[in-house]
Formats: sequence, C-alpha cells, structure tokens
Amino acid sequence: MSSHFFFAMRENGYSLTAKFSDMKKRTISPEERAAILALNSICGFIPRKGRQILEQFDQIRPLFFLDSKELERIGLEEKIIQKMTPQKFRKAQEELEKLEHFQSHFITLQDTTYPPLLEECADAPIGIYLESRSNPEEIFTKDRPAISIVGTRDISPYGKEICIQLVRALSRMRPKPIIVSGLALGVDITAHKAALENGLPTLAVMATGVDSIYPFCHGWVAEKIVQSPCSGLVTDYPPQTRPQALNFIRRNRILAGLSNATILIESKIKGGGLITAKLASSYDRDVYAVPGRITDLRSQGCNYLIRKNIAVALTDLEQLTDDLGWTLGCQTAPETTDLISKAEAIFATVLTPDELHSLLLLLKTIRQEMEIPQESLASACHLAQEEADYLTGLLESEGFIHIDLLRNCSINEEFV
Repeated sequence: MSSHFFFAMRENGYSLTAKFSDMKKRTISPEERAAILALNSICGFIPRKGRQILEQFDQIRPLFFLDSKELERIGLEEKIIQKMTPQKFRKAQEELEKLEHFQSHFITLQDTTYPPLLEECADAPIGIYLESRSNPEEIFTKDRPAISIVGTRDISPYGKEICIQLVRALSRMRPKPIIVSGLALGVDITAHKAALENGLPTLAVMATGVDSIYPFCHGWVAEKIVQSPCSGLVTDYPPQTRPQALNFIRRNRILAGLSNATILIESKIKGGGLITAKLASSYDRDVYAVPGRITDLRSQGCNYLIRKNIAVALTDLEQLTDDLGWTLGCQTAPETTDLISKAEAIFATVLTPDELHSLLLLLKTIRQEMEIPQESLASACHLAQEEADYLTGLLESEGFIHIDLLRNCSINEEFV
C-alpha cells in the first residue's frame, strides 16, 4: 500500500511535508477538521508533538489510514502510532457532528479564529472547544484585551471584595476587557460573577469537556456565560472528559496563554493560581499579585511572586492600566441631564424590551430614592436579586450610577 498511497497523494495535489507557516491559515474541510480533532485527543498531553505533526504534514486525515509500518517510516512515535487508527478518525467525525448539533465549535490552529495570544505559546493545543452563543471571531480578537484573574478556592472575605472591586473597575476601561478564569470555587467564580454583573464578557477555561461542568453547583453560572455576548466555555478536552487532578494542571497553560495579563488575588504557596501566574510569566505576559499579610496563608503565594520579581504588586488600578496601555474612566459622559433618555439610547440595542424596561425602572427608583441598598432596590422594583444585580452592574459600568463598598446605589454626580 505504501508506494501506491504516497503516489496517489502526490497525484491529488497533497504534500506530506508542507511547512506549517505556509499553509496554517486556510479553509478546512469537515473531514480534515475531524482528523485534527482526533490528533488533538491523541497528543493532548504532548501538545508540542501535535503541533509538530500539524507543521510537518499538509493533510492529517490520510495518516489515520496508513498501517503502523508506514507511520513508523514517516517518523511517528510508537505511542502515537498505536492510537492513530481509522476507528479514531470515525469517532472524531461523530464527535464533530454532535458539536455542530449543539452549536459548539472546535477551532484548530489552522483557523483564523484561533485565539491569537494563545497561538504564541509553544505548548498551545492544536485545537480548542468553544461553547458559546457568540461566534469565535467576536470573542478571540486582538482588539479586545484579556485579563486572567486566578487564585485560591479558599477565598477570604477581603479577597472576594478585592476581586469584585477589581472587576468593577476594569468594566470602566476602554476598550472593555474580557475576564478569563477557571470556573472553580473561590476566586474564579467570584471573577466570573463580577464580570457578568458588570457587563463584561468572560471566558471559563475548564479542565473537563464542555458537557461536564465542574463543580456541578456552578452549572447555572456556566449557562449564563454561554448565553452572554462574547463569552463562553473553553477547553482542549473532548466531551465526556471528567475532572481529574492532572487535567487542571494542563488547563492552567490555556488560562495564562489566552490573556495579556494575569492577576493573582490570593494563593497559598502551592496552588493552581500560582502555577498559572508562573506560566504567564514564562509566556512573557504581565503578571500582577495582590500583596497580603505575611502571616496569612492565602497571601503566601502572592507575596512569593512579588519577592521573586515574577509579579508586580498590584496596589493601584491606574498602575495596571498604565502598564497595559489602556485608558480608565473614558466612558462617554452624557451632555444632557436627561438620565432616562440617555440610558434608553445606550441599552436599547443590547437588551431585550423586558430587560430594558427593568433597567429603566431601576434607574428611576435610584434617582427617586437618592441612595438605596442594592438588595432593597431589587425588592422595590419586584425583580429577582440576580437580575437586579446584573442590570445595576450595567448601569455602573456605563457611569450612570455609583455602587459603594456597602452596595448602596446612587446616581452618578454628573447627573445630579
């Protein structure tokens, strides 16, 4: 089969040794996408090997139909040869069909929609799964900065407040960044929720398949992320992958690779957040850590990174924005005191009619009361607390209202 096979390949215009840099961004057929999906599952824990194969061969699909001797002859390793079978390819085809049915995406290194920052990393996966109601090109763009916020599952009240305040401040930046985290307990879920409440897009990088939310109690947050504009669930693990300790370590490189900067809120001296921060540093990305008391176990990881000059101590938000070249507080200040009309004009295109009605009702109530606790506001407007928090977050992100540390809402001074 070998000589006839290679001759047929050349006759049909295929080259087994094309350079990756010459052809990596191209239109990919469904069969070739399935082949790369299968290769990704084979080389998941050795992504450099998967990238090497993708660089070496113009077409991946034919490799799954060569016998072991032919695969050995062209230089593939035994442990890869054993898994590169026609059955593996057909299983990948079935998986790809299921993904399309559920409006999920498998994005390869050869797609123009592959995250540009992640592609810069030598150990980036050759393909990632994305669960989102937005198109990949809306999410993974060089024009939108990304910030990874990571840290301990055992978050303190102080760490939680810092995380919320940080995301709230980031929502006032232009351009608005995308918040990246890992959907875990503690810092991760706090960052995701704060992003959603303040109108920021967010990506949850998972150590499972897109169909296996972990922890299970965060399923409702994951669903809200999927439905939110320019947000989604990201993983390089195939569907039905269950949580395992080793998977989280591998996941951390994607957390670091997707972002311009990584912020460590709280971390013990050993933890996933610390690993992510170190990986970000190895990718030559900006790393920041919130300093803490030297007697606090949750601050040992942050203080260690600062002491070793791996991270910059994050003590001032303007310092962060200056370093990254962003602008703070540049939301367009309304030229009129017609608060309601201005809000209606801004939010009419991004909210449903019911959501817009609720948002304007909240705004009118805040103006009438002058200052009102966020919880009381939801009750006064007969809204669920979650919906009220989301809408007031949008109002604050656009400068209409101010929410203080005690969660009291008041109209921005510009409108008073």
